[in-house]
This record gives sequence, structure tokens and C-alpha cells, in this order.
Amino acid sequence: MIALKAVSLALAAVSYIVLILTMMCKRNPQKGFIVTIFGWLTAGALLFSLVGVTIQRHPIVQPRESPRYTQSYFYGIIAGGLYMFIAVLLSAYTATARSASLSRQDRRTVEYTSIILRTITFITFLTGGAGVYSAVEGWSFMDALYFTDYTVLTIGIGNIVPKTHLGRSLLFPYATIGIITLGLVVNSIRSFGKSIRRMKLRLELQEARSELLRGKNSTGPTHNEHSDNITLSSILSTATLPQTSDVVELQRIRSDFHRRVQLKALLFFILAWFVLWLLSAAVFRRSERSENWTYFTALYFTYTSLTTIGYGDFYPTSNFGKVFFVFWSLLAIPVLTNLVTAMGDIGVRTAVYFAGYILRLGKSRNRGRSEKSGSNPGSRSNCRDIEKHAQWSSKLSKRSMDLSTIGTTSTFAANELQLSRSVNETGQHMLLMAEEIRKLVTALMDGASEQDPRRDWPWVLSLLHSRDGEASSSVVPVCPEIMNHSTLGASEGFISKEKAAMEKNNETLLMLKLLTEKLCADLRKTEANAV
Repeated sequence: MIALKAVSLALAAVSYIVLILTMMCKRNPQKGFIVTIFGWLTAGALLFSLVGVTIQRHPIVQPRESPRYTQSYFYGIIAGGLYMFIAVLLSAYTATARSASLSRQDRRTVEYTSIILRTITFITFLTGGAGVYSAVEGWSFMDALYFTDYTVLTIGIGNIVPKTHLGRSLLFPYATIGIITLGLVVNSIRSFGKSIRRMKLRLELQEARSELLRGKNSTGPTHNEHSDNITLSSILSTATLPQTSDVVELQRIRSDFHRRVQLKALLFFILAWFVLWLLSAAVFRRSERSENWTYFTALYFTYTSLTTIGYGDFYPTSNFGKVFFVFWSLLAIPVLTNLVTAMGDIGVRTAVYFAGYILRLGKSRNRGRSEKSGSNPGSRSNCRDIEKHAQWSSKLSKRSMDLSTIGTTSTFAANELQLSRSVNETGQHMLLMAEEIRKLVTALMDGASEQDPRRDWPWVLSLLHSRDGEASSSVVPVCPEIMNHSTLGASEGFISKEKAAMEKNNETLLMLKLLTEKLCADLRKTEANAV
């Protein structure tokens, strides 16, 4: 039986190594996944076979007595169940990955190797510390594992504590490194969740982009599989110039997505927390019947352990109770951490919403007072600037002339006058685009600037469409404050500063790309007409 358990452990370790190498190489994952699935299924089957043999050897257990199997017996059941469960999940992913046609970037997002490496490091550190304390303090290995578990998870039950000077001295570096390792694992779980949400948002924005292009009867590309950019630059990078309504609609979709994801995360982790609290209390009540635990006592114990308070007045004494505590706590602590994070995100969203509401209410009152007194606030002057830009663009689009429309029967003087007027207006338009490009480049170089270049979307759109005769029909003057607070602030106020800065820079680059392409096209047209 010891040899078979060693073979099972070796197969599981080899399967983990093959899985990591397969996810890192990215070439032919199906073969590596099949080897991993086979290894885990075999390891789980060996453990369950040994469990069956053990049950046949000791078939009789009194109904009112707790099971008297060792902790290794229960750990074998949990390990075999996890092997089977993970193998089934990997089989489902392997079967659907090819039909889903995931791009290389999407595969890199789903097949997140960091979380596996950090989890293996944490488990190795946990079991290695158990081996050291087992030798130093004279405990059994399973009791030492129970001690290292509630020590590293900062629960601190305290029914098993080091008695020797060496054991207490080793606690300082061991607990410090263990808590850091646990933090890395929790951070990997959160990073994996963020990457999955970012990928889902990108796919949702791509679907919205396809809808917009179908509405315009565009013949351009409608999907970009290899782009992992979730901002507007991955959605509006087509030959068709974006309209104001497109920008506002895509910003609204992104804001709704962030709001929906945060609400779902909060509900999921609240449900998981209550399940781990209430159902686990029923399990502990049954496992600790010899200690006469009531359900309320089990609720009290699971709550103090789940919140890492750990008074230590109640603790599991049965073999099954200790094993279940280790497995349960390794699930409970990450759930609690993510629950606190989700509650913090919702709290920030609520605070920003009320702060924005109070700010808008104050601005509306100040605007009403200024209108009564006949004064002009700064926000109205900004709106006037945008309206002035749009009026200039509309006027320019009506007055601009194509050089090919100059009549051949006109006199040379009239043609020269029309040519100089057209060249002058074209030069003014290109000069404005160059000035806007210079301002956006300056904003990118000055990363700490509080000025948000995305407030200039209406003016950029008017510049893009003014020479195409679309300014009067497609470009709608939009006040920067309104666009910033109603569309951008709704999503940017509730995400991290790093992510907000990345999205701002990406949209600034999109503006630069569109303006540069428009300027180059106008220069080519001017050169061709001059020739």
C-alpha cells in the first residue's frame, strides 16, 4: 500500500509538471493535456482503490461513534477526489478549446501558469514546514500539518503550539515567509479573475463593434482575434471614422460591464461565504460529536475561524475534523479576501456615485444662479468652444472645394483664386489637426497631468469629418463635462488608477492614430490635386 501511494503521488507530480510545460510552450496543448488527464485519473484511481481495501479490512463502525480512521485515510479521499475533479475540468476544457478557436492571447489568459506555480510553492512550504516541526517537536506529521495550516493562515487556534526553544525560534521566519507566500497565491487568484473579466469585456466590445459596423453596412474587418486591448482602440480601428454616438455607446457598454461584474462578484462571494459558514458548521458538529458540540457551537467555531479571529476555546479533536479543517480553511481564507475586496469595490462605487450626484447638484444650482445673474461659468465657455469648433467644421466642409470641380471654361484668374482659397482652407484644416496631434503627444509625455485628453473626443471627431462633408449630420457638439462625467467617469471612477491610466493612454493613442491617418490622407490628396 505504501508503494502504491508513492506511485500515485509520483504520477500526480509528473502530471503537474507536464501541465505547466504544456501551458508554457503553447504549441500543441492537446497531447500534453491528455497526458495530464491520464496521470491524474490514474493517481485518483489508485488512491480510491486503497481506500476501498481499507474499508474492507475494517468494515464495522458503530453508528453512534465517530470514524476511527487515521488522518492519512481522509487526506487520501480528498486527494483522490481532487485528482478526479481537476481531470474532468481539464477534459472539458480540452474538448471545447479547439471548437472555441481561442487565439494565442486568449489561451495565455485562460492557461494562467502563475497561479499553479505559486500554489505549488505554497503547498510545498506548508508540507515542508510540517516535516520540520514534526521532527523538532516530536508531533505526528498530520498534526504538524494542522499546526502549520492555521499558523500560516493566521487563524491561530492554539491547541497545538511549539514547546521547544528551536520550534519557537523557527516560527519567526516560517510564519513571515508563509504569510507572504499566501498573499502571492491570493494575488494570483485575483489577477486571474481580472484577466478573465478583461477578456470577456474585450469580446463584448468586439460584438458591439460588429453591430455598429453592420448598422453602417461597412465592409471593413469586424473581428480582431489577436488583440487583447479592451479600450476603444480595439473596437474603432477600422477604415470607417468613428462617430460621437459610437464613442458614447462603447463607453456605456464598458461602464455597464464593470458595474455588472462587480455586483456578480459580490453576490457570488457572499453566497460562498455563507455556504462555507453554515454547511461547514454542520460537518464540524457531526465530526465532533464526541465533544458534544451543538450546531451553535460549530457555528461559533467556524465563524471565528473563517474571520481568522481564532480564540481557541473550541477546536477539532477528531482525525476527520482536523483534516476537514485544513481543506476547509484553504478554501475559506481566499473567499473571505475576495469578499472584502468586492465589498470595497461596491463601497467605492457607491461613494463615487453620491459624490458625483452632490457635485452635479451643486453645479446645476450654480448654473441656475449664474443664468439669473447673467454671468457665464467656465463650463459654458467650454461647451461654447466645442460648439464653435463644430460650427467651424461645418462651415469649412461647406466652403471647401475639390480641385477637380474647377471648371475648364473659367478664366485663369478665377481658377487661380479658387485654387488659392481651397489650398488655404485645406492648410488651415491640416494645421488644426497637427496642433491637436501635438497636444495629445504632450499629454502622453506628461503622464501626471490631470487633463484628460478624452474630453476632446467631440473636437477630434469634428476634425475627422469636417473634410468629408459629414460635420453637419454626424458630428454632434458634446460638452466635455457631460461626456466625461456621464460616460467616462462611470467606469473610470470604480477601477484601479493603473487601469484607468492605461485606458486613458490607449484612447489617446487612438485619437493620435485617427488624426495622423486623416492628416496623411489629406496631404496625399492635396499633393495629387496639385500635380
